Amino acid sequence: MKTLFLMRHGKSDWDNDLPDFERPLAKRGLKDVPFMSGIVANYEFKPEIIVSSPAQRAKETARIFASSISCKNDIIYEESFYEKGESAYLNKIQQLDEKFDSAIFIGHNPTLEFCSELICFGKKSKDSKIIMPTSSIIAFALPIESWSEFKPGTGKIMLLLIPKLLKSKKD
Repeated sequence: MKTLFLMRHGKSDWDNDLPDFERPLAKRGLKDVPFMSGIVANYEFKPEIIVSSPAQRAKETARIFASSISCKNDIIYEESFYEKGESAYLNKIQQLDEKFDSAIFIGHNPTLEFCSELICFGKKSKDSKIIMPTSSIIAFALPIESWSEFKPGTGKIMLLLIPKLLKSKKD
């Protein structure tokens, strides 16, 4: 059995004239990412490896996440996770190192939502039925012994964490 987490990067800062690729996390992202990764840190099953988009907001999310869960492995920055579509993520699943039983991919929407549908249902809809706001995390149980055995449609959702649903109204 393998476990795959997908996380959408934290809320990004639009209050500047930076190109999309260079946008950092906004204040809300800097609050939500540690909160969400802190929840995952308390689970028995945690990602052993982090693969992230190289965009600034995703890199910041990955670093915060790695620190929160005390990930011992280096973060892998995958160029294809930025604007290459869900096939980049699905291909990367099959290429993961077999020494890891769990991994997290940190990236962008709408790609992560469509990727989630493909992992669960084997197809994507016109408008994704799985909603992942910023800093959301979804985890899938994959009934495989080797990452190379992964096939779309075989994943079972283990958890879906959405910041606004987990935080109190006063935050």
